[in-house]
Amino acid sequence: MKKLLFVITALLAVAASAQVTVVDSSQMALTDSDAFFPQLYLGSPRSMLMYSSYEAARLMLKPLDGTSAQVVSDNGFPGFSGRFTPDGKVCYVTMQRGDNNLIYRTGHLYDPATGRDKVVLKPQHGAVKAIVGSKGVAIVGEKKSWNLKKAGLLCWTQGPNLYVARNGKVRNLHPVDGVTGYLWSSISPDGTKIAFVAAGKGLYVCDLNGKVLYELGLFLMPCWLGSDHIVAMSNSGNVRLTGSHIYVMTVDGKRTDVLVEDAQSIQPMTIGNTVVYTTREGQVRWLKKTKKIARYILILAAAAMCAGTAAAGRKANSEKPRVYVNPGHGGHDDDDRYEPFYNQAAHDTVDYYESDSNLGVGNALVDLLRKKGYDVYTSRVNNGTYDDLDLFEICQLAEDSGADMFFCIHSNDTGTDARVNFPLALYHGWTGKPVSAGSDSIASYVMRRLYASKATCWSREPMISGDWTFYPQWGYRTGLGVLRYNKLPGMLSEAVYHDYLPERERLLNKDYNWLEGWLHSLAIDEYFGRLGNYGKGSISGIVRYNQLRVDSAMTKTYGDDAYQPVSGAVVRLFDAKGKELRTYTTDHLNNGYYLFGDLRPGEYVIKVDGIAQRASKVSVRANAPSYCNIFF
Repeated sequence: MKKLLFVITALLAVAASAQVTVVDSSQMALTDSDAFFPQLYLGSPRSMLMYSSYEAARLMLKPLDGTSAQVVSDNGFPGFSGRFTPDGKVCYVTMQRGDNNLIYRTGHLYDPATGRDKVVLKPQHGAVKAIVGSKGVAIVGEKKSWNLKKAGLLCWTQGPNLYVARNGKVRNLHPVDGVTGYLWSSISPDGTKIAFVAAGKGLYVCDLNGKVLYELGLFLMPCWLGSDHIVAMSNSGNVRLTGSHIYVMTVDGKRTDVLVEDAQSIQPMTIGNTVVYTTREGQVRWLKKTKKIARYILILAAAAMCAGTAAAGRKANSEKPRVYVNPGHGGHDDDDRYEPFYNQAAHDTVDYYESDSNLGVGNALVDLLRKKGYDVYTSRVNNGTYDDLDLFEICQLAEDSGADMFFCIHSNDTGTDARVNFPLALYHGWTGKPVSAGSDSIASYVMRRLYASKATCWSREPMISGDWTFYPQWGYRTGLGVLRYNKLPGMLSEAVYHDYLPERERLLNKDYNWLEGWLHSLAIDEYFGRLGNYGKGSISGIVRYNQLRVDSAMTKTYGDDAYQPVSGAVVRLFDAKGKELRTYTTDHLNNGYYLFGDLRPGEYVIKVDGIAQRASKVSVRANAPSYCNIFF
């Protein structure tokens, strides 16, 4: 190890005075495994590598002089957040889940020389992060911050906001239009430029007033290599977290070179002429390589996974819960699930993309939660290619938002000729042992609400599973990419199976998407103890003929889905005194679905034109769905 430190020091000295072209050289392992999101400190009193454990449960320091690693913290899931101060101390953030299921974040300063850990920013709700500035490190919170004035010039992101602060004075920039969030912002060493990622659109460079100077393409996690070059990882597209390269490029984008060709190389970080990055295998290594820029030391570590939260007793009932909503897929791209089908009622082939119905559910959920007084962030509000974010981006946006919950929306597909229909919830970890405490509770609330729906037909009871248990073929502790780097309590909902034809026909109806969003919102209310905060209900159902579906010979169905839905049925809503309030005409996509939402509690009557003798009485309760299916 002492020999390695000598080599690193010598090479750094060469880098300061020469530009040399060097081919790939040998690699040396610094750790065997379980070292993720590395940060490097090269200075006095000793050089150190900081890294996180697999689920961010521990934050570790490993001196490069060969002495034993030490634990910075193993409480409150401090991993991924640590930053070195100029004098070799560590700033980091912990998370605690309160009795109200809100997340509170605390700022810490740790001194490796003494082992002393000091709370420098008391627990607060919302986003809190350690940010490296030109003069030091600040821990920035939405309510209060620590060391912000003394940190000099620095920048950070939260949702659709890019903040720049100089000596404690903060400005909000919006350099790129039409994005749901910015990520990984940093100011160049000469203090004139900001590198950042606009979610879905890629890497940009702007000046300190937010004027875009350069667009550099689809790269993630940029960091400055001097003031004229940037190191970043590739946006890995369909391969996502399992395939990426590290690139080095000129700040104007005129030259881009592969710095590390390993298909598992991600998460770069720079300090001086040293580049730190991670690999999925979990080893810490170093590598010599240049591209006619300078001589670099490359220290490799490993890709991190999702982390959890620790319980806390803090209460703040006046604070709004914050939810990050991720409508899955996006943009009708290759990773979307496209399943067109011939619709017998419409006498035409109908397109179906999962991304469309996911977005319909997501937009409904976002709108409902905001009406109920939540703070809500979302990964997309449209369905173009730019909205199909990399999974790594989504995880980082959720963490950046300061959310209390991550909620991912999908529908399911067997991938075979089998046809089933049941709700499935996946959270990060083993079944019964979520990485992030509370995730199993959220999943349970969601599944119970979905399974009680009478606007669909199920083939079996719902299923709740940890993603490590559900996907054993993916390898030990791998799991879903969208949950892998996410420290928040949360889940992925596969509410229905869209390859079950009656369900796919219903998913084409935006009001049916609203119903799913409504059910999700009630489950989220239950988790946060806020079921009494809205006071409205709904009535929905399906109008069917009392005869088998026209495509019954070729369509697998369950329960009442065997009967033909009525297209163009006029459904009328009356109050208890007989006053007509609303009408709804079922669409022509063979689903027969109708909805009356946002109803005050009380007694109502449902009638359908053509069934003069039939009037169905329905009771509506606050914060609950009511159902009324009707047969001709």
